[in-house]
Amino acid sequence: HDLAGTRAVPLPPMKNPELLERKRIHDLVNEVDPGQQVEDEVSNLLLQIADDFIERAVSSCCTIAKHRKSSSVQLKDVQLFLERNYNMSVPGFTPEEAARPAPATPTAAAAAAVSAKKTSFGNEAHR
Repeated sequence: HDLAGTRAVPLPPMKNPELLERKRIHDLVNEVDPGQQVEDEVSNLLLQIADDFIERAVSSCCTIAKHRKSSSVQLKDVQLFLERNYNMSVPGFTPEEAARPAPATPTAAAAAAVSAKKTSFGNEAHR
């Protein structure tokens, strides 16, 4: 189809995505505990939970982005969604860590002043 000068390129068909997803569940379980098996009903339930979570996350993150009057979802939108709905934070990407200023490196003059105070305090304690 030709829409406004662009041509839609069809995506190649996926080889039974449900089987690929189910295999991924089995692979994850095997990674955690090689002796465990996962019943098909459990795989289906986990896939449904994951699908529902992703759908809710995408929808909520889009709403948060719109509230910011943005046309794109940003990491901070995902962070806010996870924190408010699941009390989860992503290590290394939390707003507190992003907003925290880097520790200041003392100048030579500041270090000398601190050293002089310590020396002065030490001398007063021995009087």
